[in-house]
Amino acid sequence: MSSSSPVPFSRRRRGNSVVETVLVLALVLLPLTFGAIEYSYAFYVKNIMQTAARETARRAILPACVTNLDAESKGREVLTQAFGSSRAGQFTFTFSRNVASATSGDEIRVTLTAPQWSVFGVRPLGSMPLYSYVAPAASKKFTAATVMYRE
Repeated sequence: MSSSSPVPFSRRRRGNSVVETVLVLALVLLPLTFGAIEYSYAFYVKNIMQTAARETARRAILPACVTNLDAESKGREVLTQAFGSSRAGQFTFTFSRNVASATSGDEIRVTLTAPQWSVFGVRPLGSMPLYSYVAPAASKKFTAATVMYRE
């Protein structure tokens, strides 16, 4: 009669740690990493847009600036350095008044609108089906505005 000795408890549970590690990585750490990347890029885009709007308004308030396109060129320069010329052309500048007709002390508001987030955004979290609801919407549009007074 052959007797089989029972398999030790630690030997039966050897593969559990691998399964648990995979579950933690796939369900917790990966979405956290992707979310951090996506939201960090969103903050970067918003910061660049605010810089471009401010530089455009700064150019627009100078007496030497005679057209809206002249003022807009400075903002496009900032956007081109950050996103490249193809994406920089997709941003829209709006002026509250024509720079040529503005006199000293007039308010000039510059509003910058970005294209849809899906056009230029990094969407690693949005590509994960379980977590896409917490990612910025693909149709999200960022805006940045600055107000300065003509010199």
